[in-house]
Amino acid sequence: MDLPTPKFTRKRIGLLTSGGDSSGMNAAGGTLIRTARCQSFREHKGRLRAAYNLIKNGIDALIVCGGDGTLTEEVAPHAHLTIVGIVCSIDNDMAKTDITIGAVTSLHRICEAIDNISSTAFSHSRAFVIEVMGRHCDYVFIPERPPEAEKWKKEMRETIEKQREAGKRNTIIIVAEGAIDDNLQPIKCEDIRKLLTEVKIDTRVTTLGHIQRGGFEAVKAVLRATPDTPSPMISVRENKLMCEPLMEAVELVSEAIAEKNFRRAMELRDPEFAQGMNAATRAAVRVAINHGHKPIAIYNGFAGLLQENVRELHWLDVDDWTSKGGSELGTTKTEVFNLDLIAHQLQKQGINALLLIGGFEAYSSLIKLNDARDKYPAFCIPMVCIPATISNNVPGTEFSLGCDTSLNAIVDNCDILKQSASASRRRVFVVEVHGGYCGYLAVMAGLAVGATNIYSPEYGLSLQTLQEDLNHLVRRFGADKNHTSSGRKGLFDSRTSILGHIQQGGAPSPMDRIRATKFAVECVSFLEKHAKSSGSSDNPRIYTKDKESAAVIGINGAK
Repeated sequence: MDLPTPKFTRKRIGLLTSGGDSSGMNAAGGTLIRTARCQSFREHKGRLRAAYNLIKNGIDALIVCGGDGTLTEEVAPHAHLTIVGIVCSIDNDMAKTDITIGAVTSLHRICEAIDNISSTAFSHSRAFVIEVMGRHCDYVFIPERPPEAEKWKKEMRETIEKQREAGKRNTIIIVAEGAIDDNLQPIKCEDIRKLLTEVKIDTRVTTLGHIQRGGFEAVKAVLRATPDTPSPMISVRENKLMCEPLMEAVELVSEAIAEKNFRRAMELRDPEFAQGMNAATRAAVRVAINHGHKPIAIYNGFAGLLQENVRELHWLDVDDWTSKGGSELGTTKTEVFNLDLIAHQLQKQGINALLLIGGFEAYSSLIKLNDARDKYPAFCIPMVCIPATISNNVPGTEFSLGCDTSLNAIVDNCDILKQSASASRRRVFVVEVHGGYCGYLAVMAGLAVGATNIYSPEYGLSLQTLQEDLNHLVRRFGADKNHTSSGRKGLFDSRTSILGHIQQGGAPSPMDRIRATKFAVECVSFLEKHAKSSGSSDNPRIYTKDKESAAVIGINGAK
């Protein structure tokens, strides 16, 4: 296929990201061309030397991958040097972008470490104070939302003592590197350990440190640039690639923190700085209890409701559910099938609001219940669905709970398959993934692992397309200059891998846990908002037929 000649001024681009053959780099952690903080570059003499080296090598454009240190250093006043920044930092501490490369990987490492620490904390009835990297970003003690200097110690101690009295055996406290109080005084892990030791809680301090470390758009920005164009930064805003002024992004957060405008500093960063079925259930139960409601668990979906498989959930019942995969309440693929019996059981159990957590079947069931409100008063209650399916095929949201965990599981297994393929040098793997007639998993996993081709239901597949793709594959192997992928007389081996239920993953990913918690909190507020009481004060009854009182929660852009 002949590509049209790009209508840009040709540039010699220096890539501070990778060199030589980039095959197989997708799965490599860190940076293969290495990284360093260069003190001499902060001085004028050092920058002059760097400029000379660029001119000597004929480089008139630079793509810089790094964090706030790198991006601050690289914007030197070179008259006709085009500079584009790609934010690569586990800290996720750059303004004008929702997420930085490396931040999600770091979250995975932190969650894996804390999940392992939690089991030790529970068995020994111990508290752990964990320090994580991220010089200006993380949770629970974070620079952007500092606690009151005179109150935080007392409030934290009272909260933990109440949890212990209620029977909670483990305590996990996370402290961001650089955490401060509202007087800008540092909050140290050792200070928290001493505080907990004073109330007779065996406490350990763990510093995760570097265990956390886990473009096409940049090239386009380089080609568009002129000597008068401000240096751009490639960012992600509301799930879309954007070009933002680099120096403006660097300065915004620094100014906000220096002015003690911590709310503004939070707003400048990821708006979500917030497998997830259990995490959503846990959050919903605890928020409901805090607000004075009684959460009733219905096990195994609507089939369980008809069998009266229900019970009230209490605070500690859901204590360790966040890191558990699957669903502790059980699931079923069955949609609503007997409206008469379901209406009877909802009335019998005294259910005043309904929170469904599930995939397309839960979404379809909600529609059926809503459509039957005129006939069944029992359905005239606020109802909301949290989309939870690895297929990510529920209308009304860009992301469903579970799809991120599944995507990670697919990528991990494809990386293993690629090792086998590269060892034989003549092997092609065809991997089948789930999707429920939705190509999200196939497309995103294909991009992540560097797949040669991706086939999805949305685009279909013809024999002509398949033949063209096979011809491309043969040409690609034939272009191997080292002849390591030449095959035997032009023949190549192929294998089929159907990942099946492996794709559901194990423990939920950090993003699924965060989204689940945020969804659940919003849903409880939604149910409260639409719960309109009728009847006597002694026997109040919830009744609403407002079309707004039955809904699906979801993510749309950054909201």
